[in-house]
Amino acid sequence: MFRNPYAPVLALILASGFQQPLKAQMPNAPEIEAQAKALYAKLSTILAGDPEDKTFQSKSSMLVLANPGLPLSDNFNTDILDDQIILDSLADQVLQVSPRWTAIPGATLSGTYSKLLEYRQAKDLPPVDPATKKRMDDRLAEAQDITKYDGPYMQAYLKFRGDYLAACAVRDDAELAKLKARNELAALKGATGPESTRLTAELNKASTQYNRALEDVKLAKNLWINNGFKAKVEGATATIQSINSGNGDSWWAGLLDRLEASRRGDGLKAIYVPSAGSWQGKNAGWTKFSFKYGEQVDDQKLNTESWNVAGKAGYKAVSLEGKFSKADMTAASLLAHKDLEISFELMRVLVLRKWYEGDVLRNSFWTLPANIFTGPVSYGDLKRNLESNPAPALPTIISELVLCRNLLIKTHLDRTTIDEFQSTMNADGKIGAKISMAMVTLSGGYDSKDKGKKTVATFSESGISCPGVQIIGAMVVAPPKSPAASVK
Repeated sequence: MFRNPYAPVLALILASGFQQPLKAQMPNAPEIEAQAKALYAKLSTILAGDPEDKTFQSKSSMLVLANPGLPLSDNFNTDILDDQIILDSLADQVLQVSPRWTAIPGATLSGTYSKLLEYRQAKDLPPVDPATKKRMDDRLAEAQDITKYDGPYMQAYLKFRGDYLAACAVRDDAELAKLKARNELAALKGATGPESTRLTAELNKASTQYNRALEDVKLAKNLWINNGFKAKVEGATATIQSINSGNGDSWWAGLLDRLEASRRGDGLKAIYVPSAGSWQGKNAGWTKFSFKYGEQVDDQKLNTESWNVAGKAGYKAVSLEGKFSKADMTAASLLAHKDLEISFELMRVLVLRKWYEGDVLRNSFWTLPANIFTGPVSYGDLKRNLESNPAPALPTIISELVLCRNLLIKTHLDRTTIDEFQSTMNADGKIGAKISMAMVTLSGGYDSKDKGKKTVATFSESGISCPGVQIIGAMVVAPPKSPAASVK
């Protein structure tokens, strides 16, 4: 265990870099924003919600993108205390309902949860006879053993769930490639020639990949369901929820004790699956993602326009940290280049919190004094949490972090632009020099062993390469509908 000398720098990025508004206008701004919106839509189609339940996306789960991404060191690992703190500070933020990463100032999940446990008022419940109480306690103990994070059932559940979600991501990407090739071929209106031949070959290749991906999804889903771990873990979770909903004040006191014990011990840590130590590996759950200039993605399912999200926060994923530098504006303008193609590896990282009990928000036997929050804890879905006045205290919870690596931006760069980028990246005395482009950062990572900056982005006439791991966004979920502040 050793101290990462750049943790204060990264902490400052966490505090400010993800949520700065667009401060200047640039050439091609409408086209840049249209491209950013299409990029967001494609990512969201792949990541948002349960892959088998598309209606889930528009109500309960949403992708938010960083502005710009947060680069991590090559040896980033939560076994290092400062690295754990960086992730925990990020995952504890309460975000607005918006495609753009915008933290609510001063709001944290741990703070809201702590206040809820401290001021909740449990309702009176009917007495339970001793025999029934013992049966309930035995069932609860068995269910808690099954759902223990480091136990065999939960570990197997998470592995098969991860395999299934990764297979779904590959399937969705293959489906988009197939639809794109089909639409481009249809636009030729039966004309023959080299372009028609090329697109036909692309369509056949994409169709083969899609059919193979469908089989992989089916196999992964069967493994997840048929081996019994899914039913056992989710059944145990339902048992815990049912029993705890019938418990009174002693249950709440136990949760508060657990929270305080975590604070006194290792702190309010989260657990990240896959673990940060595996993110540099080859088989950590990475899937490929690509986007080309002008790509059209059907984002009708996302339903964000009808929420007025674009009016409130917009898809200005080209928002930059602090003031625009010339290099930032140049990088953002790449989105308007007609030869643009972006590709990278993508991974979703599950965030688990031992100190947090989600059943609190599903328990109907409590309420809060009216002066604790200005509104309810949550209205139960993202749309209501966005539109309602007063606003809920906890509109979103970060359930997953979204990472990318091996970023490749194919586009033509002239010598002047290359020199401009390299000069910015290699500026003397500039710790963490970086260039912002949409939700990614073209930057240096940090090498804790050498205690120095390590530039990982390279620039050439054919484009930009940036292999390091960076956090580019998060999946947020709407907490269950929780009681309004109604007790006087």
